[in-house]
Amino acid sequence: MGSDVPKIEVNVYNISGNRNVQIPKLGQVQCDQSTTVKGKRAAAEQNDELPTKQSQKEQSTSQDASPPKTGCDRITNMIRATELQLISVNSNVYVQTRAYDKGRQLLKDLGFLVLIGNPGSGKTTLGLSLMSYFKNEEKRQPLYLTDCSNFEDIPLSGCFVVMVDNIYGNSNLVTELQNMWQRKFETMYSIVQSGKMKFIITFRTKIFNECTKSLKEFSLFSETCQIDLHGSDYCLTYEEKRKMLEKIPGAD
Repeated sequence: MGSDVPKIEVNVYNISGNRNVQIPKLGQVQCDQSTTVKGKRAAAEQNDELPTKQSQKEQSTSQDASPPKTGCDRITNMIRATELQLISVNSNVYVQTRAYDKGRQLLKDLGFLVLIGNPGSGKTTLGLSLMSYFKNEEKRQPLYLTDCSNFEDIPLSGCFVVMVDNIYGNSNLVTELQNMWQRKFETMYSIVQSGKMKFIITFRTKIFNECTKSLKEFSLFSETCQIDLHGSDYCLTYEEKRKMLEKIPGAD
């Protein structure tokens, strides 16, 4: 990015201690690899290794090849993809429901929300709408994650609202995804507790029911942060359905 990107000076606490990090304004992310989830681990590993002549030679040779994408490149791509997702939610058509109001309050109070529903229940649209709210009201940068590895590229110095859609699989439970995400839940919990990020997680009803017992083992997942879009408290009411029909162009 160019040097003319406006920056905000913030004091960021990470595993190494307190340090001042400059981050761009909303929508413009400047990455310091040492301040990402993955970067902290890589930095710790590098501290235990001294460069050798052989490694210096390999490094010199590798400079001739095309460099792989850095975490900064990936986070920039994630932001762009997320913005496209948010555009798909038409605020002129979307109806704020009981689930929306409750989800917004849970994210304000707890910083974490689990949305449960079958295909077509509206959990993805609800999650995107909530991200739009926190983008506008709290100036948080929305991030829509499509891959488990993307989590480690999120800058710890940023202010984000993150959505992981169908976290354990789109149709059926994917054990590999389950295992990978479970290794990150404690880190996510500590980040939520710090207030740096808010998370929205969605599950297919069938998959959530299969994993309810194992999810209870993690502090991140409490019943107070869950919204079942098919439950009596948050399923669409007659009035909400009527308002939705009224906002559809051409509907009688």
